[in-house]
Amino acid sequence: MTILHVVPKFVGLADDEYQASFYVETDLPVGLGDEGEVSADLADWLQDMFDNIAGQVRNVITAIEYAVFIYDLVTDTYTFFFDGGWTFTGTNSAAESFPPQMAATITAPVIGGGRPGQKRVIPFVETMANAGVLVAGAIANLLALGNRWVNPFAGAVSLNYTPGIVSRPEGASPSFKAFTGAVFVREQLGTMRKRKPGVGG
Repeated sequence: MTILHVVPKFVGLADDEYQASFYVETDLPVGLGDEGEVSADLADWLQDMFDNIAGQVRNVITAIEYAVFIYDLVTDTYTFFFDGGWTFTGTNSAAESFPPQMAATITAPVIGGGRPGQKRVIPFVETMANAGVLVAGAIANLLALGNRWVNPFAGAVSLNYTPGIVSRPEGASPSFKAFTGAVFVREQLGTMRKRKPGVGG
């Protein structure tokens, strides 16, 4: 089994860039030579996830690429695996998005308890919230994105993938924790943190 760190990247107006961070564990070991199969599977997964919120995202925000790293639990290190292309474009023609630091938040509990997974999503257009509270349609689509994020999925050829997080409790070795399958959306908009490859769950 191999743990992969998947980092999709987006670009908007004035070259504003956004990125997210996901972990999946494969049921079979993968490495050099498997890029083609893994790339196709992960591109489909990302597109399926983010297509749920295309209508909430301004049509100037598009996907540019995603990077994949192999994570080693024993050494707590990341090794670059490959860059891949994928397709996403917002479809909302509204004039303004929320500021880059404002983002909807999805939370996903993990098996065995402990700190849950959390995602802050690329900025929505301003009509998706009233006084900082998300409208019902936006919440429903975020839940759909969250369900695609947390549930195991089969690849097109031979691999199966289990999404989760890398847990780093103080004083203990890192471990991979799969999600329970539940997701929760915070109605109040939060703050989107910038991430670097290898940082965050």
